[in-house]
Amino acid sequence: MKILIYTPIWKRPEVVRDWLRSLKRLPKHKLLVVLSPEDPNYWDIYHMLPDSTYYIDHENTPFGAKKNAGMKAARQIKWDYLMELNSDSIVNPKLFDLYRPYMSRKVPFFGLNNLYAVDYATKKSLFVPNYNTDMTFGSGRMLHRDALPPDDLWTNELNEGMDTNMMKRLKRAGVHETVVDNREPMIVDLKTNVSIWHYKLLETRGRQVAYEYLTEQIGYDFIT
Repeated sequence: MKILIYTPIWKRPEVVRDWLRSLKRLPKHKLLVVLSPEDPNYWDIYHMLPDSTYYIDHENTPFGAKKNAGMKAARQIKWDYLMELNSDSIVNPKLFDLYRPYMSRKVPFFGLNNLYAVDYATKKSLFVPNYNTDMTFGSGRMLHRDALPPDDLWTNELNEGMDTNMMKRLKRAGVHETVVDNREPMIVDLKTNVSIWHYKLLETRGRQVAYEYLTEQIGYDFIT
C-alpha cells in the first residue's frame, strides 16, 4: 500500500522540525510539501526536508489555491492513499494500526473525529472530542486514489474552513466520508500564534489533559 503524505508549510521552522521528526517513526511513505517563496523561513525549512521529499513552490494565500496547486503535483505521483497532514501535527505511529482495516477494505475517504492539541509555548494540552461535529477533521484524513475527483478539492479563494469545504466538494462528487472514532491521541496538533485555530479558541471546546499523558501515548517527548 503506497501512502503519500501531503502537507502545505508556512513559517514555524521549530514546529516543522518536530513534525518531521515524528514522520520518521511512521511506516514507509512518500512526502509532498508545498513551500511559499515569500516565507521568511523558506530556506531553513527547505534544508530540513529529507532528500526524497517531493516539493513545489506556491504563494501562501489564498490558502485554497496553495492546497490545490499541491494536489495537482500529487496527481503526478504514484500512491494508493493520500494522507492530508498539517505541518504542526504529530502523528502517533499506532494511527496506521487503527487505519489498516479501512485501507484493506479500500474505504474511499476516512479520518478521525477526536483531536488533541498542545500550546507549543506552555505545553498546556487539550482533548477536543468530536472536533468537527459528526465529521472528520482535516489532519490525518485519508483519500483513496480511486476516489480522487477530477476537480479541485478546495475553493481557491478560501483561507479558512478548509476541512468542511473539502468534505462538501467530495460529497458533491459522490465521495462519502467514514468517521473513525479515536479516543487515544492519534493526531496531536501543536498550536502557535500562526495556527488558523489558536489554542485559546479551543479551550472552551475541550478539556485539559496532562502533556505527559500525550508523550506517553505518542512514545516520546515530541516538543524539542
